[in-house]
Amino acid sequence: MTDVFISYKREDRPKARAIAQTLAEKGLDVWWDVELLAGQSFAEEINAVINKAKTVIVLWTPESIDSHWVLSEASLALEKEILIPVWLQHVALPVPFNMLHTLDLSEWDGSSADHVLEDLVKAVNHFTELPRINEAIQSTREIEETLLKPANELEFWSAVSSKKPPSIREYRLYLARFGDNGSFSELARHRIDEITKNSKKRTWPKIGPSLTLIGIVVGAVLGLLQIKEIVFSKPENLNDVNGPLTSSRQDTENKIRTTTAPNPTQVTKRDAIRSDQDASIDEDQETDVDIRNLNDSSDESSAFGISESDWVMGIPGDVGSVFRDFIDSPQMVVIPAGKFVMGSPPGENGRSSNEGPQHDVEIVQKYALSRFEITLGEWRYFVQETGYVIDDNCRIRKFQSDRENTGSWKSPGFGQDAGHPVVCVSLGDAIAYTDWLNTRLGDNVYRLPSEAEWEYAARANTTTARYWGDDNSSSQQCEYANGADVTFAKYYNQSSSSRSSSCDDGFAETSPVGYFGENGFGLSDMIGNVAEWTEDCSHSDYNNAPRDGRAWLGGDGGSCQTRTIRGAAWDWMPDLLRAAYRLWIPSNFRNSSVGFRLART
Repeated sequence: MTDVFISYKREDRPKARAIAQTLAEKGLDVWWDVELLAGQSFAEEINAVINKAKTVIVLWTPESIDSHWVLSEASLALEKEILIPVWLQHVALPVPFNMLHTLDLSEWDGSSADHVLEDLVKAVNHFTELPRINEAIQSTREIEETLLKPANELEFWSAVSSKKPPSIREYRLYLARFGDNGSFSELARHRIDEITKNSKKRTWPKIGPSLTLIGIVVGAVLGLLQIKEIVFSKPENLNDVNGPLTSSRQDTENKIRTTTAPNPTQVTKRDAIRSDQDASIDEDQETDVDIRNLNDSSDESSAFGISESDWVMGIPGDVGSVFRDFIDSPQMVVIPAGKFVMGSPPGENGRSSNEGPQHDVEIVQKYALSRFEITLGEWRYFVQETGYVIDDNCRIRKFQSDRENTGSWKSPGFGQDAGHPVVCVSLGDAIAYTDWLNTRLGDNVYRLPSEAEWEYAARANTTTARYWGDDNSSSQQCEYANGADVTFAKYYNQSSSSRSSSCDDGFAETSPVGYFGENGFGLSDMIGNVAEWTEDCSHSDYNNAPRDGRAWLGGDGGSCQTRTIRGAAWDWMPDLLRAAYRLWIPSNFRNSSVGFRLART
């Protein structure tokens, strides 16, 4: 549920943002930017947001008092008895707003640090009743993330609701992404019901008498011609007079099956999602769908600018391109064929013996790898569509190194939103997700990557321990990876400097996928955030390992009861955040540090 909704006129946006920032620093979820909701259903959608909010702040100025929308929003809040009126400039208020106590911020200079906002915070606290209202969020990034969340949901909802004609698929995707806490969840379900009801109604065209007569005559003529064809034709098999018709029908069906679909929408590599505090929102920061060119989609396309045939028939394009097979499937990056040296040299800091001997590997064909780790939103949609069930036996971190097997992907021991990577999934769970995508696509192309494919993609033509360099003590770790750092050490009481980096990435646990810098192949979180399942069975070293990039399964002393995970995670020490680091765990094991990404042939 949204804590605070701020109603204001565009001219007062700087002060609205300063108020939003002040409240975000207190740990509140603030909706303050609704420009993306402009459209025919604006009123309905604003009503949905305000109905979910705990309180509404209206900023009164000469401009806002003349705004139909501000007055409407204030009226809704007043009706729900959650209104906090604020004067930014003294102006006469109409009935009934003039009967309410109004906070006077007319002397406020617009600074979020100004003490005059304390009364506003107290008023908000009265409605939200948050016990932690006076506790500041530890990280500036967390404050910025809080400020951006509402706008991202608005952007997502704008894409969903703008499709013409409306589609159930998009509204289901919204519910999978934001769940019951979404500000438009009830509205989304209402529209799904409406679409379902309308689809069951048959609309028969009205045909005038003359057209009806013509139809009867034409039908009679066609009927006589068909009778003539049956009576006077000489089929080779007299017992199968329908042979020619069946053959024609089959030819048509074959043509339909073999029709080549258009290439999927190509997306250029996105800039690093991290930005300065005043940067605009990147389209992929919080969402797990491509919402590029939303308002330009034609009637034949979805609200996400991807046609139905692209979703179903998408295939990898040129090296470096990004595509989807479905609107709700992971973004895939096309990885080039190539050669690399797998494993680590003997002198690499943190090296284990299972990372050697180094050996040449050739990836003989291009393949695709998911741009991000599979997100909680993507996983939730899979569970929603299939009814897939997982036991609550995930091993989660409690304090320092203490663990207990009581978690699940829904409750991994820490907070996540739909843009974070899913955790607490076993090898079998990950394979079930790939099987679901393959069934929908009608082809067996999705799978887990092999170890060699994973390391080749992680290195991205680099030979250093990490794709950003060899130094594990510099701030570069916090530029490119979510690993054990200052924030993690603080939350989990890890005092040893060897257990965590001296930099601070602002996350104690998982971070939104794509938050950190990409590697040379355009992939995010290849090191850090969560460790990732691969297809390979465990082997104690690389003696006799395949040289062609395929998965190394049984034989050569390997065990398929345990499988290899790669990439390190949010709670792993800096020496383990390396491209060559490998670890194996039981294939049925679920852990709050382990997720996965996909490969596609």
